[in-house]
Order: sequence, then structure tokens, then C-alpha cells
Amino acid sequence: MKRMLLLVMILTSGLLVSNLSHSATSAKKVDPNARVEVKCYVELVGGGEFIHYAAMKQKQVAPYQQSLLNQKIDVTGKKQMRTVYKVHQCTSLDNDFKSIRANRMENRMVK
Repeated sequence: MKRMLLLVMILTSGLLVSNLSHSATSAKKVDPNARVEVKCYVELVGGGEFIHYAAMKQKQVAPYQQSLLNQKIDVTGKKQMRTVYKVHQCTSLDNDFKSIRANRMENRMVK
């Protein structure tokens, strides 16, 4: 019984610390003019997928995913520019993609 009580206390204290740290980080104000780096998992016209990296102001991140459609981007290892057919996801450089396939692709890329 004591072990069960101890386990419950440890688990609830871990949740409390987790919630406190989340609320502290979400309360931070982000400067809309601060430069951020993003990565986008895109599908190219004619087939193929690619991880596209870009740097921009924080306030430009939200519309960037839509503006990337039909844009020509430089694809590493290719001599020509390729056109973006579909943008699956854009995220901060520090975050992981939702797609396991995109994360695997990024891990194989030379950085």
C-alpha cells in the first residue's frame, strides 16, 4: 500500500512540474521581428520529396507555407530548380516533423 501511495505521489508531482514548465514557456512574448529558422517538408512537381530550409522574421512564418506552393526551390544535388507541388508541414528548425518519413529523411541529410 505504501508503494502504491509513493508511486501516485511521484506521478502527480511529475505532472505538476510538467504543467508548470509548459505554462511558463507559453507565457513568453515572441518578438514578431525576430529572425527564426524553419524547415518545410515538401513534395515536388514530377515526384520526389524534400526538406526545404529558410530563415525569416517570426511574423512571416504563418503565411510562408502557402506562399511556398508553386515556387521554384534549389534542390541539393540537382543542377536545376524544382517547383513545389505540395507543402506537407513547416515547423521550427528545433522541432520534429509530425511525419515519421520526413524525420527519417531529415536525419539522412547532410547538415
